[in-house]
Amino acid sequence: MRAERAKYPPKQSLDGVPAFPSGSIVWAPVGPAPLASDATGDGAQDYNWVSGRATSVVIDPADTTGNTVLLGGAYGGLWKSTNAGSQNSNSALVTWQALIDDQPTLAVGAIALQPGSSNVVLVGTGETNSSGDSYYGLGILRSVDGGASWTQIQSAASGQSFLGIGFSKIAFSTANSSLVVAATAGDNGLYVGREEDGNSTARGLYYSQDGGSDLESRNPLGRRSSCFGYGGDLQREPGASGTFYAFIRRHGLYSSTDGQHFTRLATQPSAGLASGLCPAGSNTTSCLIYRGEFAVVPGRNEMYVWVVDVQADGFGNPAPVDEGIWRSTNGGTSWTAIPDNGITNCGDSAFGPNSGCGVEQGWYNLELAAIPDPAPPSTGTDLYAGAINLYKCTFASGGTTCTQGDWINLTHVYGCNPGPLGAPAHVHPDQHGLAFMVASGKAVGYFAHDGGISRTLDGYAGLNTGSCTGTNQFDSLSESLGSMTEFVSFSVHPSSADILLGGTQDNGSPKTSSATGNSIWQNALGGDGGFNAINSTNPNEWFAANPYLTILKCELGTACNDAGFFEVVSSANLGGDQGAFYTPYILDPQNVSEMLVGTCRVWRISTSGTAPLQLSNDFDTLGTGVCTGGEINLVNALAAGGPKDANNIRRSCTP
Repeated sequence: MRAERAKYPPKQSLDGVPAFPSGSIVWAPVGPAPLASDATGDGAQDYNWVSGRATSVVIDPADTTGNTVLLGGAYGGLWKSTNAGSQNSNSALVTWQALIDDQPTLAVGAIALQPGSSNVVLVGTGETNSSGDSYYGLGILRSVDGGASWTQIQSAASGQSFLGIGFSKIAFSTANSSLVVAATAGDNGLYVGREEDGNSTARGLYYSQDGGSDLESRNPLGRRSSCFGYGGDLQREPGASGTFYAFIRRHGLYSSTDGQHFTRLATQPSAGLASGLCPAGSNTTSCLIYRGEFAVVPGRNEMYVWVVDVQADGFGNPAPVDEGIWRSTNGGTSWTAIPDNGITNCGDSAFGPNSGCGVEQGWYNLELAAIPDPAPPSTGTDLYAGAINLYKCTFASGGTTCTQGDWINLTHVYGCNPGPLGAPAHVHPDQHGLAFMVASGKAVGYFAHDGGISRTLDGYAGLNTGSCTGTNQFDSLSESLGSMTEFVSFSVHPSSADILLGGTQDNGSPKTSSATGNSIWQNALGGDGGFNAINSTNPNEWFAANPYLTILKCELGTACNDAGFFEVVSSANLGGDQGAFYTPYILDPQNVSEMLVGTCRVWRISTSGTAPLQLSNDFDTLGTGVCTGGEINLVNALAAGGPKDANNIRRSCTP
């Protein structure tokens, strides 16, 4: 945090001399800023420049050119650009300013600008995308000077604390710019906050009548001990009515004309939300909604929703279920189904038929955006859907099927066969935010995803092919964005501070050979990264990981890439055990030809994957059964040290 450095003077020793040279307390960023995503070396998985997971993006309506954009990071703070669009045809020249680096948290869930006064900015902290590394929030950050200074709002006017929850959406009224509603939810984060408490009264809807200075709770279901979340989205209807709409997990779709009194819509968009399945006094899974998203067409009474449920599969794992995309042109009085052919069968095949299609990971990545089609006559609609991929469907006025035939897959992030991954767009998977503005007859669009932010300068003319051999006009804006990368761990070369190897959330295992002089990094291994190691006695021997129990080795040092890594340890090597999503391991400091691995127990195994030895029983049951990876007491960190042959090992388990 840059402002914190200036706030505190160097610590003094007892004789009044600085305990450390003043320069030693100055932290210097080493990146990645940016990160070259392709680890294959031949363009087989090129998502262009990336930075880290972005959760939300907003275009400033006061800038009718569409150049002014605010971007929120999962734990990367808030960024602003005033030249992100047509002002820079060369995306490398786009500039960004960090706005909340000196604030108590960098976890951003939602952003809103007050209509008519974009100097008033509300940032709801805490991410609600239900991932294992979604961080809880510390309330709302409010600025009245465009982000130059901030006030932290830690609780509602009633005293209800916001600490420990996340914000999924904040929306100002179009009829009364002082009226604003905020939707909050839990996050399943690494650090368990109050949102995980079944007796929590923190989650819900909050409203303010003074532009967000003071907020009051407005829970349409009453405060009670059952654990329900306000999943998905909050939306305001365009036009004079300024109606608010909110999806409530396990309860359905609600609306309010004043932001204070919400009622359940008499007609719900899908049959799974029928009143008989969604009793008001219950949070039963028979009510088929876990998350919902909205889109409205500017200037029209035309609203779209996408509903996703989550149910347990045959193994007890969460499985998303598509409850459909729906349209209403009368404020939710009636709904028309929009077929989603082309989304459910998106054509990607890198990891099997229809890899990443439909609502896979729909609890995590789900978005909608709608704009009128080009004038004249501008009576149709371009609808964009974000999941793992980005999709587009154009409707004629009143139509319910795509003029393209089916939805077109704009990104093909998991590739056609044959063909490289992401070829038509080079856009990172997992969409979390979409924002469009029609400026000078062009549909300027911004896309927040797990890699950062991409843009199109004109969705009308530039985003029209679903072919893996075609090209859609996307640019990465992450090249000039500061680092938002979420590191799981990193390793330092034993004799060079310039050489680092890391493991990150959904942005691979990046490497650098010039950390002290250059912030640009290159991926060494694709996919989600994790724990890693550089052998201290043979620094060309690198270890990296993919999710769960997949540990790989490369013997090429700084030349390591996808082709150079090979698997050395998996579940098969460790008696069928499975570990956490990021399974921890370290090289034994007393014998670097062996490693220690944590599942629900601790193992010792050679770095070639032979001679496994159990060092403990199951920490969950104290027994000897196979670890499933679903235990409460999974090992999430390891350390070893002490005198030679002392065999001192420390482990940390998830709570």
